[in-house]
Parts: sequence; structure tokens; C-alpha cells
Amino acid sequence: MYKLLQELFPYNRSITGNGVRKTIERISIEIPLKTTRIASGTQVFDWTVPSEWNVKSAKIYDPDGNVIVDFSENNLYLMSYSVPTNIVLTLEQLKKHIITDKSRPDWVPYSTSYYKDNWAFCLPYNFVKNMVEGDYQVVIESIKEPGELVYAEAFIDNKSEKEVLISSYICHPSMANDSLSGVVLAVQLYKELKNINSNYNYRFLFAPETIGTICFLYNNKEKIASSLEYGLVATCVGDSGRFTYKRTRNQRSKINQIVDYVFSDSDVAGKIIDFSPIGSDERQYCSPGFNLDVAVLTRSMYGHFPEYHTSADNLDFVSEKNLQESLELYLQVIKTYDANCKFIRQSGFCEPQMSKYNMYRDIGGGGEDHLAVLVQQRMWVLNFADGENDLLAIALKSGFNLLDLEKVATELVDAGLILRQ
Repeated sequence: MYKLLQELFPYNRSITGNGVRKTIERISIEIPLKTTRIASGTQVFDWTVPSEWNVKSAKIYDPDGNVIVDFSENNLYLMSYSVPTNIVLTLEQLKKHIITDKSRPDWVPYSTSYYKDNWAFCLPYNFVKNMVEGDYQVVIESIKEPGELVYAEAFIDNKSEKEVLISSYICHPSMANDSLSGVVLAVQLYKELKNINSNYNYRFLFAPETIGTICFLYNNKEKIASSLEYGLVATCVGDSGRFTYKRTRNQRSKINQIVDYVFSDSDVAGKIIDFSPIGSDERQYCSPGFNLDVAVLTRSMYGHFPEYHTSADNLDFVSEKNLQESLELYLQVIKTYDANCKFIRQSGFCEPQMSKYNMYRDIGGGGEDHLAVLVQQRMWVLNFADGENDLLAIALKSGFNLLDLEKVATELVDAGLILRQ
């Protein structure tokens, strides 16, 4: 994951353009992708797909003619979607087109102007503070013209009528945690789930944030409500912050219950917060017309760590260890949800004679083996295999791990004692 993140990091991504296409092409080397292209000017709900934007060069020359800012050194220097410019300005005039962050004076802030023609450079506050008086030349060689918006999907078909969505966004340039960590986790998650038997299909979406997800939803509006079991927005999963889960808009959704259980049962050092309409692509999935059960599973919540949307969100800010921990938590949540289902007894009258099925100890009475853990788990599943209680309910009642109960339930199904609903 970290190696792929390193490769993707320098690409100049925005909501359209060559950087997005290049990112999708690189991901397609890892996993099979289906690409969707939507022409600029296309109406999608209340939005219009914007013109495509690409950059050849962007520089600022000081009064002596020296290049003091060069886009090729850091693509955060140029505000995304800056229009082409070639102009000489005084320092006072130039500062009206410079974005800084005084609270984080040594970092380059990230800024965009997707839907209004403008141009600006994003520079460290301390750098701008030391600029001398005089005339500065600004040269921005960018192209903003009709083109396309591109998003890509990977799909694991387990012949189910329901699917799980893992959504990540591919529009942020040179930021490792916000955006890219979720992308590389999704790629690895596909590889991990590809060879696992599951009750659900899995769809992985790689799209520009907001407008790309809106395009995906527009193209799938007729079927997604009936096909989606749940979804997770993957972002900011590479830093060392504690895990954070942002619930779906529907408070009682099953994925909320499963994550509550996993965090508690596994002593995950994290926090769970309620849905709000401020955030990432969950805003679109959870909009009233869809109200899908899509949540966010992250580490440090976007917008709540100092490095967010700055040049400090770099390759040193994320680590292999943190990515691996995030992957493991995603897998635990997904496997726990997948294992959770209801069962019903073949015969509900009294206990079956478990010794007939080699599922009980040979000698009754006391001793160290009295109602061994495995036997207890079988008894719990058998008693609550009533078609009403799922494994999550049994786990909460009994205190046993849901995935352990799932193994027991499979054993009881194979013995012909219960049926999976």
C-alpha cells in the first residue's frame, strides 16, 4: 500500500484532467477497473460537469527575474483550476492572488476554484512575509476546456443480490493521508476480498470527490437503493490518529450496529460520531433522495488534524504500520458484517442430544471441562436460532465473539441442526 501511495503522490490530480486518468491507469495495473467518462457540460442532478483542467507550467519571477515559485516543485503551489495568466504585478497586487495560512506559517495550503474562473498561488505565510517590494511576473500555462470527468470501478461478483460499496476519492494532489491513503487501502482491500467467500458483492469506487460521486449516483440512481447493503468512505487511514467512525444518516442501520460492536469487542482505541451533512462523499450517499447506509471509517477525521489540506500531509505523515492497522480494521468490520445472519432450528423442541453429533463432552458432571467454552457457544446459538435473533444479538447477549459464534453456527448447519436464513 505504501509503495503504491509513493508512486501516486506526485501526480497533479484535480476533479478532471490527466492526473486523474494517470491515477486510474496506475490503479488498473493492480486491480481490474471499469472506467466511466462523462463529458463536460453534462447535467447531473443540480450540477454541471465542469471543463477539464490541465497544467503545463506555473511560475512566479521575482523583480530580478529569478524563479521563486515553480509548480513543478510542488503542485500545491498552484490553486487547482487556475486559469492561464501572463502578467506583471506589484507585490501588493500579487498578494491579492496569494493564499497563505498564518496559523500554519511554514506549510503550503491547498485551495481550489473549480466553478469560477480565477487564479492564485498557495504559499507558506513565512515565505510571502519575506518577499521584497518590486514587480513580479506571473506565468501560468494551464488549459481549461471542454473535456471529460472520469471515475472507475472494480467489482467482485459473488452472485449476490446485494453489494457493499467502498468509496474513495482521487482528486487531491500531493496529499498522502487525505485521499491517497483511502485509495491504496481500497486497492489492497479488493485483493484481500477477492478470494474470500462472501454473502455480498463488493464494488470499489475511485472518483473525484463530490462531483465524481454525484456522477456515479446519477448513473446508478435507478438501482443503487435496492442493491446496496452498506458502504464505507475510505479516507485519512494512513496517519497515527485514533480510529473514527462517522455513522450513517439512518441511526439504526445495521452497519452502525456492527461497527459499534467491533469497536467495543476489540477494544478499538477510537471514537464514534453521529452523521452530519458536513464532510466528504457521505454527504451525497446520505442525501435525502438516496439515504443510503454509507458511513465513514477513518483515523484522524478530515478537517481535524493540523496537517489537513496542507503540504505537511506528505509521505512522512503516513506509515506502512498505520495503513496495515486500518486495513485490518476494515477487514474485521467487513467479515463481521458478512458473518452476521439469522438461523433457525430444524426442530425447536428442547435441546438436541449433542453427544450424538460429537458436540458434547464424553463425561458429565463437574471438573475443569464443565460446560467448556465451545459447548457454551453451541448452546447459545442453538437456543437463539429462532429466526428472530441474528449473531450480533447472540454475541451481545452471550458475550462471545461474533466471528467465533459464526464458526459454531457453520458447524451446526453442517450437522443438520440449524438452517441459515
